[in-house]
Amino acid sequence: GRPMSEGSVRRGGRASGCAPGGRPEGRPTQPVVAADRAPSSMPPDGEAAAEAVVPPLASVDALGVFTGLWAQVMVLQVVKLAIKARSAGASQPFAIAWLALMAPAVAFGVLLPERGEATVFLNATGLLVLSCTGSQSNHVIMEMVVCLAILVTYSTNRKRWLTQATHAVRLFLVVLYWGTGLHK
Repeated sequence: GRPMSEGSVRRGGRASGCAPGGRPEGRPTQPVVAADRAPSSMPPDGEAAAEAVVPPLASVDALGVFTGLWAQVMVLQVVKLAIKARSAGASQPFAIAWLALMAPAVAFGVLLPERGEATVFLNATGLLVLSCTGSQSNHVIMEMVVCLAILVTYSTNRKRWLTQATHAVRLFLVVLYWGTGLHK
């Protein structure tokens, strides 16, 4: 990249972040030299700028936040499966198989929550593993219903998927708490 000099001009007739005289606002009159900056802070065109360039953060929408948090909930299932596999040993090969299936799904959900594939893989695996290994207690059934709600509302359009999944989980919670309140 080239150093930013008094003669360097950007769109609008002046250097970005500079006063009308071409000098950086609130900064010394010495030009910024590209060698003084880290390579990761260089703009894509290679021209040095007077101000620091902040790389954009990965965008994680609400569905991505859900996936990351849901994966952390499923870590408890992985721990449970690991304990079961360790105590069962070779006598129950399915215990190891369930662990080998669930652990990557959780890792994928934690590491790449913004990917739709991670959300689907995590919830499909969670539903399968919970159906086959989980006790049928209330919280396990609730986890299975949430996984199912995420899967049946799937859409390639993330905004639509989020809207449909939110509606499905909200309805499930209304029914759950209405039934619980009525039962008591």
